[in-house]
Amino acid sequence: MLNGLGIFVHYDAHPEFIQAALDYQRMLGFRSPSEDESGLARFVQILANYEEPSDRHGIYVGSNWRLPCPAYGYLIDGWKIVDEENWKVSEMVKECDLEECIAFIDMCQPFRLRLGKDMVHSLFVTNGTLKDLLVNYHYELRTRRGNAYERTPFVEHVTYNTYKTTIKIISRNEDTMIVEYADDIVEVPIYRWRDGTESTVVIDLEAKTKHPVMSTTPVDLASVKKPD
Repeated sequence: MLNGLGIFVHYDAHPEFIQAALDYQRMLGFRSPSEDESGLARFVQILANYEEPSDRHGIYVGSNWRLPCPAYGYLIDGWKIVDEENWKVSEMVKECDLEECIAFIDMCQPFRLRLGKDMVHSLFVTNGTLKDLLVNYHYELRTRRGNAYERTPFVEHVTYNTYKTTIKIISRNEDTMIVEYADDIVEVPIYRWRDGTESTVVIDLEAKTKHPVMSTTPVDLASVKKPD
Protein backbone atom coordinates (compact mmCIF):
# COMPACT_ATOMS: atom_id res chain seq x y z
CA MET A 1 0.00 0.00 0.00
CA LEU A 2 0.93 3.70 0.11
CA ASN A 3 4.24 4.59 1.84
CA GLY A 4 4.41 1.28 3.68
CA LEU A 5 0.82 1.51 4.94
CA GLY A 6 -1.46 -1.46 4.74
CA ILE A 7 -5.11 -2.30 5.42
CA PHE A 8 -6.13 -5.41 7.31
CA VAL A 9 -9.73 -6.40 6.62
CA HIS A 10 -11.37 -8.77 9.08
CA TYR A 11 -13.11 -11.15 8.43
CA ASP A 12 -10.89 -12.60 5.59
CA ALA A 13 -11.04 -10.27 2.57
CA HIS A 14 -11.63 -12.52 -0.41
CA PRO A 15 -10.26 -11.18 -3.72
CA GLU A 16 -13.70 -10.58 -5.26
CA PHE A 17 -14.61 -8.30 -2.33
CA ILE A 18 -11.41 -6.25 -2.66
CA GLN A 19 -11.78 -5.98 -6.45
CA ALA A 20 -15.43 -4.98 -6.10
CA ALA A 21 -14.49 -2.26 -3.58
CA LEU A 22 -11.81 -0.97 -5.97
CA ASP A 23 -14.25 -0.91 -8.88
CA TYR A 24 -16.84 0.87 -6.72
CA GLN A 25 -14.36 3.57 -5.72
CA ARG A 26 -13.42 4.05 -9.39
CA MET A 27 -17.14 4.38 -10.30
CA LEU A 28 -17.49 7.16 -7.74
CA GLY A 29 -14.74 9.08 -9.52
CA PHE A 30 -12.18 9.10 -6.71
CA ARG A 31 -8.46 8.45 -6.96
CA SER A 32 -7.03 4.98 -6.45
CA PRO A 33 -5.93 3.97 -2.92
CA SER A 34 -2.45 3.35 -4.36
CA GLU A 35 -2.21 6.91 -5.72
CA ASP A 36 -2.25 9.10 -2.62
CA GLU A 37 -3.53 9.54 0.94
CA SER A 38 -6.90 10.84 -0.26
CA GLY A 39 -7.55 7.72 -2.31
CA LEU A 40 -6.42 5.49 0.55
CA ALA A 41 -8.71 7.28 3.03
CA ARG A 42 -11.70 6.90 0.69
CA PHE A 43 -10.95 3.18 0.28
CA VAL A 44 -10.86 2.73 4.05
CA GLN A 45 -14.20 4.56 4.32
CA ILE A 46 -15.84 2.27 1.75
CA LEU A 47 -14.48 -0.85 3.42
CA ALA A 48 -15.45 0.32 6.89
CA ASN A 49 -19.07 0.96 5.85
CA TYR A 50 -19.42 -2.60 4.59
CA GLU A 51 -21.68 -4.77 6.77
CA GLU A 52 -20.49 -8.38 6.82
CA PRO A 53 -23.42 -10.76 7.55
CA SER A 54 -21.66 -12.44 10.48
CA ASP A 55 -21.09 -9.06 12.17
CA ARG A 56 -17.36 -9.75 12.46
CA HIS A 57 -16.22 -7.13 9.97
CA GLY A 58 -13.45 -4.75 10.98
CA ILE A 59 -10.74 -2.54 9.47
CA TYR A 60 -7.20 -1.97 10.72
CA VAL A 61 -4.79 0.53 9.13
CA GLY A 62 -1.09 0.74 9.91
CA SER A 63 2.45 -0.11 8.89
CA ASN A 64 2.60 -3.37 6.98
CA TRP A 65 4.89 -5.03 9.50
CA ARG A 66 2.55 -4.26 12.43
CA LEU A 67 -0.65 -5.60 10.89
CA PRO A 68 -1.91 -9.14 11.58
CA CYS A 69 -0.91 -11.80 9.07
CA PRO A 70 -3.89 -12.10 6.67
CA ALA A 71 -5.25 -15.20 4.99
CA TYR A 72 -5.25 -13.23 1.75
CA GLY A 73 -2.65 -10.58 0.91
CA TYR A 74 -2.63 -8.29 -2.12
CA LEU A 75 -0.60 -5.50 -3.65
CA ILE A 76 -2.80 -2.90 -5.36
CA ASP A 77 -1.67 -0.77 -8.29
CA GLY A 78 -4.28 1.57 -9.70
CA TRP A 79 -7.53 -0.36 -9.89
CA LYS A 80 -6.10 -3.86 -10.02
CA ILE A 81 -4.63 -6.48 -7.71
CA VAL A 82 -1.14 -7.01 -9.12
CA ASP A 83 0.51 -9.26 -6.51
CA GLU A 84 -1.45 -12.46 -6.10
CA GLU A 85 0.92 -14.22 -3.66
CA ASN A 86 0.33 -17.59 -5.30
CA TRP A 87 -3.44 -17.32 -4.85
CA LYS A 88 -5.62 -17.76 -7.91
CA VAL A 89 -7.02 -14.28 -7.57
CA SER A 90 -7.89 -13.67 -11.22
CA GLU A 91 -9.87 -16.90 -11.46
CA MET A 92 -11.76 -16.18 -8.24
CA VAL A 93 -12.74 -12.70 -9.44
CA LYS A 94 -13.88 -14.02 -12.83
CA GLU A 95 -16.06 -16.67 -11.20
CA CYS A 96 -17.97 -14.22 -8.98
CA ASP A 97 -20.83 -11.88 -9.89
CA LEU A 98 -18.75 -8.73 -9.60
CA GLU A 99 -21.65 -6.39 -10.37
CA GLU A 100 -23.69 -7.92 -7.55
CA CYS A 101 -20.75 -7.53 -5.15
CA ILE A 102 -20.41 -3.85 -6.10
CA ALA A 103 -24.15 -3.28 -5.64
CA PHE A 104 -24.02 -4.82 -2.15
CA ILE A 105 -21.06 -2.62 -1.16
CA ASP A 106 -23.03 0.39 -2.43
CA MET A 107 -26.07 -0.63 -0.36
CA CYS A 108 -23.88 -0.57 2.78
CA GLN A 109 -22.90 3.09 2.30
CA PRO A 110 -24.87 5.97 3.89
CA PHE A 111 -28.08 6.48 1.90
CA ARG A 112 -27.24 9.96 0.62
CA LEU A 113 -23.97 8.63 -0.86
CA ARG A 114 -25.36 5.53 -2.58
CA LEU A 115 -25.44 5.14 -6.34
CA GLY A 116 -28.36 2.74 -6.33
CA LYS A 117 -28.40 -0.67 -8.03
CA ASP A 118 -29.52 0.75 -11.39
CA MET A 119 -26.68 3.28 -11.55
CA VAL A 120 -24.19 0.61 -10.49
CA HIS A 121 -25.43 -1.46 -13.45
CA SER A 122 -25.15 1.49 -15.87
CA LEU A 123 -21.58 2.29 -14.85
CA PHE A 124 -20.64 -1.40 -14.78
CA VAL A 125 -21.74 -2.11 -18.36
CA THR A 126 -20.16 1.10 -19.69
CA ASN A 127 -17.01 0.78 -17.53
CA GLY A 128 -17.78 4.38 -16.61
CA THR A 129 -17.62 6.72 -13.62
CA LEU A 130 -19.92 9.38 -12.21
CA LYS A 131 -17.81 11.97 -14.01
CA ASP A 132 -19.10 10.58 -17.32
CA LEU A 133 -22.59 11.88 -16.46
CA LEU A 134 -21.25 15.47 -16.69
CA VAL A 135 -23.53 16.49 -13.81
CA ASN A 136 -23.19 16.20 -10.04
CA TYR A 137 -25.13 13.00 -9.37
CA HIS A 138 -25.68 13.32 -5.63
CA TYR A 139 -26.38 17.08 -5.78
CA GLU A 140 -28.98 16.57 -8.52
CA LEU A 141 -30.69 13.85 -6.48
CA ARG A 142 -30.98 16.17 -3.47
CA THR A 143 -32.29 19.18 -5.41
CA ARG A 144 -34.74 17.57 -7.82
CA ARG A 145 -37.21 16.32 -5.19
CA GLY A 146 -40.67 17.39 -6.19
CA ASN A 147 -39.79 17.68 -9.87
CA ALA A 148 -42.88 16.93 -11.96
CA TYR A 149 -41.06 14.14 -13.78
CA GLU A 150 -39.18 12.55 -10.91
CA ARG A 151 -38.97 8.75 -11.41
CA THR A 152 -39.73 9.11 -15.14
CA PRO A 153 -37.35 7.33 -17.58
CA PHE A 154 -36.75 8.27 -21.22
CA VAL A 155 -39.73 7.52 -23.49
CA GLU A 156 -39.53 6.58 -27.16
CA HIS A 157 -40.60 9.24 -29.70
CA VAL A 158 -40.37 12.02 -27.10
CA THR A 159 -38.09 15.08 -27.44
CA TYR A 160 -35.98 16.28 -24.50
CA ASN A 161 -34.08 19.52 -23.99
CA THR A 162 -31.48 19.99 -21.24
CA TYR A 163 -29.20 23.06 -21.09
CA LYS A 164 -30.15 23.91 -24.72
CA THR A 165 -29.24 20.41 -25.95
CA THR A 166 -32.14 18.69 -27.72
CA ILE A 167 -32.55 15.02 -28.59
CA LYS A 168 -35.46 12.88 -29.78
CA ILE A 169 -35.64 9.25 -28.66
CA ILE A 170 -36.14 6.89 -31.60
CA SER A 171 -35.76 3.57 -29.81
CA ARG A 172 -34.22 2.21 -26.64
CA ASN A 173 -33.31 -0.91 -24.71
CA GLU A 174 -32.12 -1.37 -21.15
CA ASP A 175 -28.65 0.13 -21.57
CA THR A 176 -28.57 2.23 -24.78
CA MET A 177 -30.78 4.42 -26.98
CA ILE A 178 -30.91 5.46 -30.62
CA VAL A 179 -31.56 9.21 -30.72
CA GLU A 180 -31.80 12.02 -33.22
CA TYR A 181 -29.32 14.76 -32.35
CA ALA A 182 -28.05 17.67 -34.47
CA ASP A 183 -29.55 16.19 -37.67
CA ASP A 184 -27.80 12.88 -37.07
CA ILE A 185 -28.81 9.45 -35.71
CA VAL A 186 -26.54 8.22 -32.90
CA GLU A 187 -26.41 5.56 -30.21
CA VAL A 188 -25.94 6.81 -26.66
CA PRO A 189 -25.67 5.18 -23.21
CA ILE A 190 -28.45 5.26 -20.63
CA TYR A 191 -27.53 6.15 -17.05
CA ARG A 192 -30.29 4.97 -14.70
CA TRP A 193 -30.56 7.10 -11.58
CA ARG A 194 -31.44 6.00 -8.07
CA ASP A 195 -34.73 7.93 -8.15
CA GLY A 196 -35.95 6.21 -11.32
CA THR A 197 -35.02 8.95 -13.77
CA GLU A 198 -32.39 8.57 -16.49
CA SER A 199 -29.78 10.65 -18.26
CA THR A 200 -27.50 10.35 -21.25
CA VAL A 201 -24.61 12.18 -22.90
CA VAL A 202 -24.36 13.26 -26.54
CA ILE A 203 -21.24 14.43 -28.37
CA ASP A 204 -21.10 17.55 -30.54
CA LEU A 205 -18.60 16.40 -33.16
CA GLU A 206 -18.03 19.88 -34.57
CA ALA A 207 -17.37 21.59 -31.25
CA LYS A 208 -15.84 18.40 -29.77
CA THR A 209 -17.87 18.81 -26.60
CA LYS A 210 -20.10 16.51 -24.57
CA HIS A 211 -23.57 17.46 -23.31
CA PRO A 212 -25.83 15.79 -20.70
CA VAL A 213 -29.55 15.32 -21.30
CA MET A 214 -31.99 14.43 -18.50
CA SER A 215 -35.26 12.50 -18.70
CA THR A 216 -36.79 15.14 -16.41
CA THR A 217 -36.84 17.70 -19.27
CA PRO A 218 -39.37 16.59 -21.93
CA VAL A 219 -40.24 19.36 -24.37
CA ASP A 220 -43.89 18.30 -24.59
CA LEU A 221 -44.90 17.75 -20.97
CA ALA A 222 -48.15 16.04 -21.95
CA SER A 223 -46.26 13.36 -23.93
CA VAL A 224 -44.78 11.82 -20.79
CA LYS A 225 -46.92 10.10 -18.19
CA LYS A 226 -45.67 10.52 -14.64
CA PRO A 227 -45.43 7.18 -12.75
CA ASP A 228 -48.12 6.46 -10.20
